[in-house]
Amino acid sequence: MAAAETAVLSLRVEDVADAGEQIERLRAQLDALVRLQTQASQGVLPALRMEGGFSPEQFFDVIREQLTYERLIEAESAEFEERQDVLDRERRQLDSDFAAYLELEHGSTERLRLGLRVMARRAAVAVLEVRLQRLELRLENTRVFRDDLGVQLEYAMENVAIDVEDRAEVVAEVEAAGRAIEGARAAFATAEARLLQVAEDTARGRAEARVLTQGLTAALIQEARATLERLVAEVKLAWIDLVVDEGVPPELNAAIGGWRDELLGLEEKLDTWRSSATGVLLTPRAIDEGEEDPEISALHDRARARAQENLQQVVAIEGSVVGIRLLLEQLDEALAEKQGGFRRWLTQTRLTSQELYEGAVDLLKTRLFNIGETPVTPGGLLRVLIILLVAYWISTAVSHALERLGQARSFMNQSSIYTLSRLIHYVLMIGALLVALGSLGLDFSNLAIIAGALSVGIGFGLQSIVGNFVSGLILLFERSLKVGDYVQLDNGLRGHVREINIRSTRINTNDNIDVLVPNSEFVSKEVVNWTLRENMARMRIRFGVAYGTDKELVRRIGIEAADRVDFTLKNMPGKDPEVWFVNFGDSSLDFELLVWVSRSGVRRPGRVQATYLWELHTLFEEHGIEVPFPQRDLHVRTGLDAFVDGGSGKSGGDEAA
Repeated sequence: MAAAETAVLSLRVEDVADAGEQIERLRAQLDALVRLQTQASQGVLPALRMEGGFSPEQFFDVIREQLTYERLIEAESAEFEERQDVLDRERRQLDSDFAAYLELEHGSTERLRLGLRVMARRAAVAVLEVRLQRLELRLENTRVFRDDLGVQLEYAMENVAIDVEDRAEVVAEVEAAGRAIEGARAAFATAEARLLQVAEDTARGRAEARVLTQGLTAALIQEARATLERLVAEVKLAWIDLVVDEGVPPELNAAIGGWRDELLGLEEKLDTWRSSATGVLLTPRAIDEGEEDPEISALHDRARARAQENLQQVVAIEGSVVGIRLLLEQLDEALAEKQGGFRRWLTQTRLTSQELYEGAVDLLKTRLFNIGETPVTPGGLLRVLIILLVAYWISTAVSHALERLGQARSFMNQSSIYTLSRLIHYVLMIGALLVALGSLGLDFSNLAIIAGALSVGIGFGLQSIVGNFVSGLILLFERSLKVGDYVQLDNGLRGHVREINIRSTRINTNDNIDVLVPNSEFVSKEVVNWTLRENMARMRIRFGVAYGTDKELVRRIGIEAADRVDFTLKNMPGKDPEVWFVNFGDSSLDFELLVWVSRSGVRRPGRVQATYLWELHTLFEEHGIEVPFPQRDLHVRTGLDAFVDGGSGKSGGDEAA
């Protein structure tokens, strides 16, 4: 420190202030580090009792203490993560400053100033490290003590003692709890009547309403506490009767079930009361609400004080609820022991199943990670999966129902049914996805951010996927391509359309080969749809005959061949077979047989071509018509003179054919 202060004296006047500030910061961090190292690291934890019996009240105290340490562990864990983040940021900044310090010129003013900053930050990092180590040690000790409390709770649960001689006092407790419940209800009615008389259109009225609302909540909480006291007294009374009587008290099983239902109803109300109190405590002190008025400010302070008391009462009630549940389990086991046999087995099975269920519920509520500020749990992911599976099942059921409806109603077009089923599938799945993500707690109100994220994703590699999806929707809506059509692509691929999916269309060729073609191919390129509007098409069968053949005979043979083929449409005006003379070929007279074929023929162009050529060849053989093939004449020069003349480049000599 002395060397640093001496070095500061050599700086310019304008640099001394900053350097002095860094030295003061360094001195403060070093003092804090010394104090931390001399402080005790851990306080004394309460002693645990593992002997003797526990009254119900002592048993509840153990439960409340364990719940208190559970919440303490949650708070310390959150604090540990926050301090770890701060320490990581300080370490990164320290590394950055030190790297910059090494690059500066030795002895320069800037290097000295930055060096002081590095020293101060290094001392701050040391303080943060010590504090984090102490917090980690405290957190670990708290967890160990929490586990020890769990052992004490198990011991206390097995050694809950109820004095059978105090039955009269227990009956008095039941009566006193009943009177407390009536008093809490009367207080609630009074607070409710006062709240209805408050004018909430003024700042004072709103402040009074907040106080009275917390008074209503306090009355409800007091009624709940009195109800729990009555439940405890009734459970103790039932336990005494079970021990004293030789038989089983009548209707005890029904009473246990009723007590459990009451506890369930109280647990559902606790969240509402906690939210009400937390909302008041987290509301900021706003000037526009009249906080400058001392009376209004006092009302807000009263509301916050009541909210704090209500929150503490809710925590106490939670411990009592857990304790009564455990007491009911003990009472149920005692009842099963007295009834014996099958009843004992049934009770043990139910209690084991309940423990497994509660363990599974706790596991499903475990936080895996966060999306923004929304925690994601296994239960949430399971809920998403169930929603999507249900939507897919509904979509499949609707598709099958539409398919059966189309088969039963011959007038309904199958391609229309397929299009409708696919659209329903897309709508259901997209809706289910939004509902599923919404069930996780994700907020979809800011659609602009979502659209921006999608556009970035599309720009970085989803163009083809989105393009194929949109092309599939265009095909479904435009109906230029339907399931069952026979198509031909520009690459020569032919086949039947079997499915139009999100990314691709399945084409089944005449060789029974499935080809998956991206949907964009049908939108951006030329596609021949042989069955788009009509169920028939005209086919052109090319053939040739030798020169000198009678053209009329060829025409009659062509028409006769067409009549022999089943694919040919017959007795339709304007659709009669024709034979056209189309060209004088090198070796043949070229003709075309033009025939209109049925839908089955359109779907089998290769078979149609082969069938017509087969019949033509058969008739040509019957009538002695020659099918020509290419011929060439070869001319050869002979004689020595021709050879010599040929070698000298001159023509001459005889020619022989």
